[in-house]
Amino acid sequence: MSDLYKKRSTEQLIMMLLSAAAAAAIAPFAILRSMQGQWLLAAVDAGLVLVFAAVALFVFFRRRLGPVSYAICIAGFTGTTATIYIAGAAQMTWLFPVILMTFYLVKPLPATALSIIGVSVVLPELLGDISSENLMTLLSTIGLSLALTYAFSQQTVHQHEQLIELATKDPLTGAYNRRALSDALTELIAKHNRNPVTASMLLLDLDHFKRVNDAFGHAVGDSVLVGFVNIVRQRIRSNDRLYRVGGEEFVVLADGADASTAEKLAEDLRVLVEAARLADSQTVTVSVGVAQLLPGETSDDWLRRGDNALYSAKHAGRNKVVSANGAPRALTAVNDPHHQASA
Repeated sequence: MSDLYKKRSTEQLIMMLLSAAAAAAIAPFAILRSMQGQWLLAAVDAGLVLVFAAVALFVFFRRRLGPVSYAICIAGFTGTTATIYIAGAAQMTWLFPVILMTFYLVKPLPATALSIIGVSVVLPELLGDISSENLMTLLSTIGLSLALTYAFSQQTVHQHEQLIELATKDPLTGAYNRRALSDALTELIAKHNRNPVTASMLLLDLDHFKRVNDAFGHAVGDSVLVGFVNIVRQRIRSNDRLYRVGGEEFVVLADGADASTAEKLAEDLRVLVEAARLADSQTVTVSVGVAQLLPGETSDDWLRRGDNALYSAKHAGRNKVVSANGAPRALTAVNDPHHQASA
């Protein structure tokens, strides 16, 4: 039960609020129409209230959105269509909030398709219910609303993607940042707790990187970092993710990779970096610590073991790969002031 009180994402809160508001807005119509003996309309309204309430409860208890957005949109168009066919063209005004809700909940192209289908379905009823002039006015209004809503939705999606890019990626290298790593670790640990999976972590640190900056300047140092990231991206698998967590320190999360696979990946990266000649007159090398996720392990524990393995690689002379070998190491190097100085 404690999970019920954990903080929910903005998307989950909005979905619950929207569903609850829709149920509350339609409920009075269901009551009024049942009192007036309009049983068919009352049944449609009651069905919509139940759908929206069920969605709000589903998101509240399960914390999953999944196809819920589409379910809400389809329910909205279905209920509006039924109401128009039962009560006539006067109910067309319900289409406008449903269209707006659809563009808010799903991506612009699917929202446009759903809206066009919804309008097309009610068109036969409108042809015999209102004059040609009013029909043209109505269709023109709906078409203009769709165009404006599509343009606004497309712009919003683009801005949202840009914000995510700024919030989760390192501007120099394009690798994911520390914040993104924290989110990924939380998600991966939760996934592992639900259904044990294999995953490994590689901590990579460029050796003597300060010497590169001192000898050639920060512009060359930045170029080395970008070149290093390109090498890593070309070698890791499509489902692996690269994160920059410090000046010259990076993490690779290899979901589905055991320690042996991760060690092979780490050794390949070590060889590729050494052979790349990232700085023209100075060989750049990398030390790598590898740790496979253990059952019941927290993200902090996992990171600590990986960092201990990285320290061991540094302590052994750098340009090496050291694995935690699936067991915590009794090292105190993480808190050793020489740990940072020796990088």
